[in-house]
Amino acid sequence: MEAAATPPEGKALVPNFTGLSLREAARLAEQRGLFFESEGTGAAVSQSLSVNDIVEQGTHIKVYFTPT
Repeated sequence: MEAAATPPEGKALVPNFTGLSLREAARLAEQRGLFFESEGTGAAVSQSLSVNDIVEQGTHIKVYFTPT
């Protein structure tokens, strides 16, 4: 399990989406306060923001998926 630092109020910690389904990734992004965009289907293979970056809530993150 990834370490979960607590970001300051109004900020979000970018999670690692790798291996998640579209539904799981969307749920995780919503929990973190991120605006989720997707490309493709299947399992997540990469994302537009680096894991563990601290960003403003509402920041857009694009997650790329490929068939499994």
